[in-house]
Amino acid sequence: DTRIEDFFTSSVQLVWVVHPQSKQIYVYQSTKDCRIQEIGDSLDGGKVLPGFTLPLAEIFNVASLFP
Repeated sequence: DTRIEDFFTSSVQLVWVVHPQSKQIYVYQSTKDCRIQEIGDSLDGGKVLPGFTLPLAEIFNVASLFP
């Protein structure tokens, strides 16, 4: 939590925290605004990376190749 706060204190606008074991990505737009993405969802870049989308299934299929 402290590290996420540090990012936002440094003017970062979007933080993705990847949890490979649960195959979830926590998307923070602020320290109080967190959305949990799961397999079947697509990760997007919001206002920071407009137009960027990537299905989580693709992320975790690649990640599963590296134990």
